[in-house]
Amino acid sequence: VVLRFLVVRNSSSLVARKQEVQSSRGRKSAERRGSMTSVADVPSERISQQPAVVSREESKTMTQREEATDASTLSYKEQAMQKYRARVPVNTDIHGAVRNERAFPMPAFIKPYLLSIMEDPRDYMALELLMNVVVAVVPTLVLLFFFESHLLGAALLVFRMYGFHTRFMLTLHAVSHRRLFKKEYHWLNLLAENGIGWVMGIPPGTYYLHHVAMHHAENNVFPTDITSTMPYDRSSPWSLIHYVTTFYTKSIFYLPYYAWRKGRYDLLVQSLVMQGGYHMFVLTMTFFDFKPIFTMWTCTFPLLVVGASIMSGNFSQHIFIDPQDPDGKYGNSFCFIQDPYNQKCYNDGYHTVHHAHSRLHWSEMPTHFEENIEKFAKHDVFVLTGIENKGIMWYSFTRNWAKLYEHYVQIRPGKDRSLEEFAEECERRTKQYDTDHCLPKEHWALPLCFFGALIPVLLSLLFFGLTPMFVGAAFGFFGNSYVMLTSLCTPKTLKDQKAPKWVGKEEAQAAGSEGERETAEPSSDEESDSEQHKKKA
Repeated sequence: VVLRFLVVRNSSSLVARKQEVQSSRGRKSAERRGSMTSVADVPSERISQQPAVVSREESKTMTQREEATDASTLSYKEQAMQKYRARVPVNTDIHGAVRNERAFPMPAFIKPYLLSIMEDPRDYMALELLMNVVVAVVPTLVLLFFFESHLLGAALLVFRMYGFHTRFMLTLHAVSHRRLFKKEYHWLNLLAENGIGWVMGIPPGTYYLHHVAMHHAENNVFPTDITSTMPYDRSSPWSLIHYVTTFYTKSIFYLPYYAWRKGRYDLLVQSLVMQGGYHMFVLTMTFFDFKPIFTMWTCTFPLLVVGASIMSGNFSQHIFIDPQDPDGKYGNSFCFIQDPYNQKCYNDGYHTVHHAHSRLHWSEMPTHFEENIEKFAKHDVFVLTGIENKGIMWYSFTRNWAKLYEHYVQIRPGKDRSLEEFAEECERRTKQYDTDHCLPKEHWALPLCFFGALIPVLLSLLFFGLTPMFVGAAFGFFGNSYVMLTSLCTPKTLKDQKAPKWVGKEEAQAAGSEGERETAEPSSDEESDSEQHKKKA
């Protein structure tokens, strides 16, 4: 019995091993046959039993196909908003924004009366800022008038520039596009520019003519807009030096000429009377040695500092210009969002929105941007987040496109723009236009002319003080700077009504890559001149 048990046990183990070897051989042969046959030949039962093995590249491709399928079912606006929300889930300029335009609040008991004479109650903080300047700055100037001192004048200049300059300039900008007071109190609307502006370094009779009547009407188009950034290499700091230096003389002589050529005789008379009276006051106070220290720290130095600041800001706002649409409403600027500067400057970061609809209230700009995001995506407007003009201009001058790319917001449906593509596009949008009127390659000539003309001013101030010699040297500085620097970039006159040939525009129209551009309706009375000019050209 024992022997029989052992024999049966060994024979059964041998049979099991034989079956196991045969099954393994069958599996190997089946795998070899399966590699040569298609999946369609394999029974569905076996396919369902086998686990699906997918590589990482295949899974990524499948995900992209699913996203493309989902995107194809969305409209263009929904796709643009989807790309925008991926980077900006909540726009802090709309939700939770704490306004910081005013320096300090005014007494509450005067608010009901002021609101009753205002055009829009939402602009009350702008009125508060103007009252802040009157309450805080004007008494300090009275103190400087009776107690002249260079140390006191310098301290008060720093106080004005640091505490009120940015707020006042953007307040003046806001109330120039939309009147602050009702029509029956129209004379009060003139006080911001002509009454308070000179205290902050703005000559009366110049800002509205320059910014609203010229800059927005001509839409930053060279040569009729003297502050156009088109003929400059906007990635070079030497272009900024030339841009700022020539502004002073051009604003004095060109603005009245522009008003005369455009038939704005009311603005012409206002500019000649107000601006002429301002400069005669400065020259008289300085030439006859009557309160020269007060005049220098109240009018002369603020004019130089504020003028340079304003032009630097305008240069940075129009530093990116689309070569395919340089004279359009969406192609001459960019937008920056979600930066604290927007809470201090009436949402001025939405500059493309402002140029497209200049009479849109500043509080509605972020909402308008999101509600019409498909227009900005279609025109490929640059949108940046968490950065403001100074940082953008610095990265442009240093060509640090990689750092700027960190703030870039993708809003175009489809494939994201890579870093290399973004850098190439930045280089393309900062190039100068109209090669007949551009800066030469010898950029060393610009600082040489600038500082060469500045030497007489410094010498006369050092050896002769604030005397007629200093006044003559100052005029020589502006005259030499104007003659030498503008000889490197001579603009056309207003008599030449031919439209310049912008680089890349004709090629883009021929290729039709971007499609037909949408044209925004004129948003102010001053823009009708620009539209008539384009039709005539």
